[in-house]
Amino acid sequence: MDFFCKIGGVEFAGSLPYTSSAHPSVASCKDCHMGAMVGAAGGHTFKAEGNLTTCNQTGCHSTPVTPTSTTLWVNPRAETKKLLEELAAKLTVDGVEILNQSDDAEANLWYGHTSKNYDGYLNVYDPSLNPGGGANETGPFQNSAPSGSWTQAQKDFNKTLPKLSLTNAQYGAILNFQMCLREYSLGIHNFAYTKALLTNSKAVL
Repeated sequence: MDFFCKIGGVEFAGSLPYTSSAHPSVASCKDCHMGAMVGAAGGHTFKAEGNLTTCNQTGCHSTPVTPTSTTLWVNPRAETKKLLEELAAKLTVDGVEILNQSDDAEANLWYGHTSKNYDGYLNVYDPSLNPGGGANETGPFQNSAPSGSWTQAQKDFNKTLPKLSLTNAQYGAILNFQMCLREYSLGIHNFAYTKALLTNSKAVL
Protein backbone atom coordinates (compact mmCIF):
# COMPACT_ATOMS: atom_id res chain seq x y z
CA MET A 1 0.00 0.00 0.00
CA ASP A 2 2.83 2.43 0.78
CA PHE A 3 4.24 2.00 -2.74
CA PHE A 4 0.84 2.53 -4.33
CA CYS A 5 -0.16 5.47 -2.17
CA LYS A 6 3.06 7.43 -2.01
CA ILE A 7 4.77 7.00 -5.38
CA GLY A 8 1.73 7.23 -7.59
CA GLY A 9 1.06 6.63 -11.24
CA VAL A 10 1.17 8.67 -14.44
CA GLU A 11 -1.13 11.54 -13.57
CA PHE A 12 -2.86 12.59 -16.78
CA ALA A 13 -4.91 15.78 -16.55
CA GLY A 14 -8.59 14.92 -16.60
CA SER A 15 -12.00 15.27 -15.04
CA LEU A 16 -10.98 13.89 -11.64
CA PRO A 17 -8.46 15.49 -9.27
CA TYR A 18 -5.72 13.36 -7.73
CA THR A 19 -6.86 13.20 -4.15
CA SER A 20 -6.12 10.43 -1.69
CA SER A 21 -8.26 8.29 0.57
CA ALA A 22 -7.60 8.39 4.32
CA HIS A 23 -5.78 5.03 4.38
CA PRO A 24 -2.28 6.35 3.46
CA SER A 25 -2.27 8.83 6.35
CA VAL A 26 -4.08 6.91 9.10
CA ALA A 27 -3.11 3.28 8.45
CA SER A 28 -0.02 1.29 7.59
CA CYS A 29 0.31 -1.98 5.70
CA LYS A 30 0.74 -3.99 8.89
CA ASP A 31 -2.35 -2.45 10.50
CA CYS A 32 -4.61 -4.38 8.14
CA HIS A 33 -2.42 -7.10 6.69
CA MET A 34 -0.92 -8.21 10.00
CA GLY A 35 -3.93 -7.57 12.22
CA ALA A 36 -5.44 -10.15 14.53
CA MET A 37 -5.96 -13.52 12.85
CA VAL A 38 -9.41 -14.14 11.40
CA GLY A 39 -9.62 -17.54 9.76
CA ALA A 40 -6.61 -17.80 7.43
CA ALA A 41 -6.05 -14.03 7.22
CA GLY A 42 -4.03 -11.65 9.36
CA GLY A 43 -1.01 -12.32 11.54
CA HIS A 44 2.13 -13.18 9.61
CA THR A 45 0.18 -14.43 6.57
CA PHE A 46 -0.01 -10.82 5.33
CA LYS A 47 -3.42 -11.76 3.88
CA ALA A 48 -6.13 -9.20 4.49
CA GLU A 49 -8.95 -10.57 2.33
CA GLY A 50 -11.98 -10.98 4.55
CA ASN A 51 -10.12 -9.76 7.65
CA LEU A 52 -11.72 -6.39 8.33
CA THR A 53 -11.11 -6.33 12.09
CA THR A 54 -8.72 -3.37 11.85
CA CYS A 55 -11.18 -1.43 9.68
CA ASN A 56 -13.69 -1.60 12.52
CA GLN A 57 -11.45 -0.21 15.24
CA THR A 58 -12.57 2.94 17.04
CA GLY A 59 -11.68 6.04 15.04
CA CYS A 60 -11.63 4.42 11.59
CA HIS A 61 -15.00 4.02 9.87
CA SER A 62 -18.24 5.39 11.22
CA THR A 63 -20.18 2.35 10.01
CA PRO A 64 -19.09 -1.30 10.30
CA VAL A 65 -17.08 -2.64 7.38
CA THR A 66 -17.98 -6.16 6.23
CA PRO A 67 -17.45 -8.04 2.94
CA THR A 68 -21.07 -7.12 2.13
CA SER A 69 -20.75 -3.38 2.88
CA THR A 70 -21.88 -1.71 -0.32
CA THR A 71 -20.39 1.74 0.28
CA LEU A 72 -17.03 0.71 1.72
CA TRP A 73 -16.31 -2.65 0.07
CA VAL A 74 -18.61 -3.99 -2.66
CA ASN A 75 -19.23 -0.84 -4.72
CA PRO A 76 -15.65 0.53 -4.75
CA ARG A 77 -14.27 -2.85 -5.83
CA ALA A 78 -16.96 -3.23 -8.52
CA GLU A 79 -16.26 0.27 -9.83
CA THR A 80 -12.51 -0.36 -9.95
CA LYS A 81 -13.07 -3.63 -11.82
CA LYS A 82 -15.31 -1.83 -14.32
CA LEU A 83 -12.76 0.96 -14.85
CA LEU A 84 -9.94 -1.58 -15.36
CA GLU A 85 -12.00 -3.41 -17.97
CA GLU A 86 -12.96 -0.19 -19.75
CA LEU A 87 -9.34 0.98 -19.84
CA ALA A 88 -8.12 -2.39 -21.13
CA ALA A 89 -10.72 -2.26 -23.93
CA LYS A 90 -9.31 1.10 -25.06
CA LEU A 91 -5.71 -0.14 -25.07
CA THR A 92 -5.57 -1.53 -28.59
CA VAL A 93 -3.37 -1.33 -31.67
CA ASP A 94 -5.20 -1.83 -34.98
CA GLY A 95 -8.14 -3.28 -33.07
CA VAL A 96 -6.01 -5.85 -31.19
CA GLU A 97 -5.81 -5.64 -27.40
CA ILE A 98 -2.40 -4.74 -26.00
CA LEU A 99 -2.90 -6.37 -22.60
CA ASN A 100 -2.54 -10.09 -22.09
CA GLN A 101 -5.31 -12.31 -20.73
CA SER A 102 -4.51 -15.46 -18.80
CA ASP A 103 -7.00 -18.09 -17.67
CA ASP A 104 -4.27 -19.92 -15.74
CA ALA A 105 -5.57 -19.42 -12.20
CA GLU A 106 -2.29 -20.65 -10.69
CA ALA A 107 0.05 -18.46 -12.72
CA ASN A 108 -2.16 -15.37 -12.91
CA LEU A 109 -2.18 -13.78 -9.44
CA TRP A 110 -4.94 -11.42 -10.58
CA TYR A 111 -7.22 -14.13 -11.95
CA GLY A 112 -10.84 -13.10 -11.40
CA HIS A 113 -10.06 -9.43 -10.78
CA THR A 114 -11.37 -8.68 -14.29
CA SER A 115 -13.81 -10.56 -16.48
CA LYS A 116 -11.12 -11.28 -19.09
CA ASN A 117 -8.51 -12.19 -16.47
CA TYR A 118 -5.89 -9.64 -17.44
CA ASP A 119 -2.51 -10.18 -15.81
CA GLY A 120 -0.98 -6.79 -16.66
CA TYR A 121 1.56 -8.18 -19.12
CA LEU A 122 1.72 -7.16 -22.76
CA ASN A 123 0.07 -9.33 -25.38
CA VAL A 124 3.30 -10.41 -27.09
CA TYR A 125 4.50 -13.70 -28.49
CA ASP A 126 6.02 -15.98 -25.85
CA PRO A 127 6.22 -19.72 -26.60
CA SER A 128 7.51 -20.44 -23.10
CA LEU A 129 3.95 -19.85 -21.87
CA ASN A 130 2.74 -22.74 -24.01
CA PRO A 131 5.48 -25.38 -23.83
CA GLY A 132 3.29 -27.88 -25.67
CA GLY A 133 3.57 -25.81 -28.81
CA GLY A 134 0.80 -25.37 -31.32
CA ALA A 135 -0.97 -22.30 -32.60
CA ASN A 136 -1.73 -20.69 -29.25
CA GLU A 137 1.76 -19.60 -28.27
CA THR A 138 0.22 -16.33 -27.10
CA GLY A 139 0.44 -12.84 -28.44
CA PRO A 140 -0.04 -11.37 -31.91
CA PHE A 141 2.80 -8.87 -31.43
CA GLN A 142 6.55 -9.33 -31.67
CA ASN A 143 8.42 -9.90 -28.43
CA SER A 144 11.28 -7.40 -28.20
CA ALA A 145 13.24 -9.61 -25.79
CA PRO A 146 13.24 -13.26 -26.96
CA SER A 147 14.34 -15.73 -24.34
CA GLY A 148 17.56 -17.66 -24.77
CA SER A 149 15.52 -20.84 -24.31
CA TRP A 150 13.56 -20.27 -27.52
CA THR A 151 14.32 -22.44 -30.52
CA GLN A 152 15.65 -20.79 -33.65
CA ALA A 153 12.32 -21.45 -35.35
CA GLN A 154 10.51 -19.61 -32.57
CA LYS A 155 12.91 -16.67 -32.83
CA ASP A 156 12.41 -16.57 -36.59
CA PHE A 157 8.64 -16.68 -36.24
CA ASN A 158 8.74 -13.89 -33.67
CA LYS A 159 10.45 -11.64 -36.22
CA THR A 160 7.55 -12.10 -38.65
CA LEU A 161 5.09 -10.56 -36.18
CA PRO A 162 4.29 -6.84 -36.16
CA LYS A 163 6.19 -4.72 -33.66
CA LEU A 164 4.15 -3.21 -30.88
CA SER A 165 4.34 0.55 -31.36
CA LEU A 166 2.84 2.58 -28.52
CA THR A 167 2.09 6.24 -27.95
CA ASN A 168 3.22 8.03 -24.79
CA ALA A 169 -0.40 8.07 -23.63
CA GLN A 170 -0.66 4.31 -24.12
CA TYR A 171 2.58 3.74 -22.19
CA GLY A 172 1.29 5.79 -19.29
CA ALA A 173 -2.14 4.17 -19.34
CA ILE A 174 -0.56 0.70 -19.33
CA LEU A 175 1.54 1.61 -16.28
CA ASN A 176 -1.55 2.91 -14.50
CA PHE A 177 -3.50 -0.23 -15.43
CA GLN A 178 -0.73 -2.47 -14.12
CA MET A 179 -0.45 -0.58 -10.86
CA CYS A 180 -4.20 -0.48 -10.21
CA LEU A 181 -4.62 -4.16 -11.07
CA ARG A 182 -1.56 -5.45 -9.26
CA GLU A 183 -2.01 -3.55 -6.00
CA TYR A 184 -4.51 -6.38 -5.54
CA SER A 185 -7.26 -4.70 -3.50
CA LEU A 186 -9.41 -3.51 -6.42
CA GLY A 187 -9.14 0.02 -5.13
CA ILE A 188 -9.62 -0.50 -1.41
CA HIS A 189 -6.08 0.67 -0.56
CA ASN A 190 -6.71 4.11 -2.05
CA PHE A 191 -10.01 4.30 -3.93
CA ALA A 192 -10.03 8.05 -4.64
CA TYR A 193 -6.60 7.90 -6.29
CA THR A 194 -7.33 4.65 -8.13
CA LYS A 195 -10.53 6.06 -9.60
CA ALA A 196 -8.77 9.23 -10.77
CA LEU A 197 -5.88 7.32 -12.38
CA LEU A 198 -8.12 4.95 -14.31
CA THR A 199 -10.76 7.53 -15.30
CA ASN A 200 -8.21 10.08 -16.55
CA SER A 201 -6.21 7.36 -18.33
CA LYS A 202 -9.32 6.29 -20.25
CA ALA A 203 -10.01 9.87 -21.28
CA VAL A 204 -6.54 10.48 -22.70
CA LEU A 205 -6.67 7.53 -25.12
